[in-house]
Amino acid sequence: MSNSSYAKVADAARFSWLLELIGPAFGEGVWSPLAATSYTFFHEIPAGAAYEIEVKLVSYDSKWIFYVARFTTAPRKGSTERTLNAIAFSRSCFKLRGSRLSIPPARVLSFSGLGPKENFERTLRLQKEKKARKWLQFGAELVAKRNGKTLTGKTVQGEAGWEEEGLDEFEEKRLKGLPIAERFGDVTGWEDL
Repeated sequence: MSNSSYAKVADAARFSWLLELIGPAFGEGVWSPLAATSYTFFHEIPAGAAYEIEVKLVSYDSKWIFYVARFTTAPRKGSTERTLNAIAFSRSCFKLRGSRLSIPPARVLSFSGLGPKENFERTLRLQKEKKARKWLQFGAELVAKRNGKTLTGKTVQGEAGWEEEGLDEFEEKRLKGLPIAERFGDVTGWEDL
């Protein structure tokens, strides 16, 4: 496979993974622009060879979600592990259609049902009450205010409990991946992701 083919197939794998991960949020007008991807190549994938792409979440902060796509081929002779051919490390954010504000990844993940069952129950309730988009927008405005941004136009009035995302159980794993994500562009340590 030529190096230029990796971006094309990684984009399809990324979209499929995001659709599975945050599908309900897409239905509320959330989209995810890709900000950057860095590729590291280890072994050639021969033309016509079968390969797999595995996409995994590395971490997220108040704006960015970081994830890795691992390109692998069948194990080499005498090995039981798949051959790591390339890694694509990507950074993207979440936006609400019609808004320039970034929605915190924790809010989008929570809305999509990640975490305790109460998160998805909240999503169903918000959708039924026609408040889902407002809850997502409220999260974006909250972070913007914390970062000192001046908001123009009409802002969303939050309700009781709207500040919480409900992802405390993932905080340790998020923090573990964050130092790697913060080295974006430095590929040291990516082989183990």
